[in-house]
Order: sequence, then C-alpha cells, then structure tokens
Amino acid sequence: MISVEVQTQAVSEALLRYQAYTGKELGTVVKEQAKLLANRLIDLTPPKNKAQGTKRVDIDIGRVYLRNEWFENIFSFTNQRLGDRIKDEMRKGADDTLRQIFLHSQKLNRLHLEGFDPAKHKAARNTAGRVNYKYPYSYPVSQQEQIRAYIDRRKKNVGIAKSGWAACYRALGGSSPAWLSHDGGSVEDESQAAEHPYVVLTNRVAYFAGLDSKQNIVARALEGRARDMIKGAQKAVERAKRSAGL
Repeated sequence: MISVEVQTQAVSEALLRYQAYTGKELGTVVKEQAKLLANRLIDLTPPKNKAQGTKRVDIDIGRVYLRNEWFENIFSFTNQRLGDRIKDEMRKGADDTLRQIFLHSQKLNRLHLEGFDPAKHKAARNTAGRVNYKYPYSYPVSQQEQIRAYIDRRKKNVGIAKSGWAACYRALGGSSPAWLSHDGGSVEDESQAAEHPYVVLTNRVAYFAGLDSKQNIVARALEGRARDMIKGAQKAVERAKRSAGL
C-alpha cells in the first residue's frame, strides 16, 4: 500500500505560490491538485492501455509455460525427421516418449514436461510483477487448455495497480475507463480543514510498491505537479499584468 499526501514538502511551496497568484482558497487548490495528481498517477502507472497489458500477460506467462503453438517459434529443427517425430508424439500426448527425446537433446533438455502448476508463474514474477525468463522451462504438453484458461483469468486483472489511482480520481470527481473499475484506492479528504488542509491518496494494491521502486512513479508525479503549479502561477501573473495594461 502506498499513500501520497497533497501537502508534502515536494509540493507545498508550489501550492502556496499557485494559491497566492490565483486567489483561490487554499483548500480548493489542494483538492484541485489532488485530483490532477491522481490523474497523473494513472498515466504513469503501467500499462499504458488495456491492449498493452493483455499482451504483457501473454508474454510473461509464455516465459514460464510453453504452449504447443509457440513450440516451433522457439525451437527450429535442422533435423526435419526429429521435428516430425516430436510433432507426432505431441499429437498423441505421449509425454514419456517426449520426455526421453528432450532429455537427450542439447537444444531441448532445459524443458521440463510436467503438470501445469500456477505457482510456477507466481514464483517467477519479480517485485514489479514481471517475468524475466528468456525462454519457458515448464512444458505441460497435455494440459494446454489449462494454460489458456489461466491466461484468460490473469487478463481479467490487467490494470489493477492503475485502478488504485483511478479509484482515487473518481472519489475526487473524475471518471475512468471501465477496465480500471477495480476498487483498490481511497481518499482522505481534509481539504476544508481550517488549518493545514490536505488530501491523502492511497493505492492499496500490494504490488504497486514494487512498480514504484523501479519506476519512481509517485516522485515523478509529484515533481510534475509542482512544475505545473509554478507555471500556472506564472501564467496567472502574466494575465493579471495584461489585464492591468502593464
């Protein structure tokens, strides 16, 4: 879980400058900027879109479990006779025969013919939820339908980390796409407090912390909002000067 307070040292100076030059109430500015920050956190949290996320699911799971249709893409055979024999044994589901063929092949001996086990994917994921294997090692040759079903289930979770911030954005009056509808975030809104108004955005998705440690998502979003507020204050000054004929 990660919380971001819109009244931290990183943005407090920019908030005060922006509030002073725009003439808005400080609480109004704090809530306004919290909403903009939530939107920026959505943008910076991967994936960029649903299509990219579902593609990553295919790639990452494909680095753990070998699917029959990917076999020839990864392993090309100069020995056509061996290739034809392997395909024939695959069609028959002859796991024991295939296991012996792979065991005695320098190219294929890293493959393990075994039952499908979702725990292998979970164990292979890093703190950001990605798989770094170059090639799959687990080959559930006779359980291909189970792999497809598992991929379909995982695709339903695409965008969960992003959804944590989307929930915050909606709580502050924004709207988000339907694929970001998971409820993984919350807002503590004290923007109307008489002294020291603040808003806290919380992303409760556990693995977001891993993403953030690798990509500095929160720090980049806060720095970006501070820059934008200073620019906004400068523009407010310029508008005031033009209105005054200066």
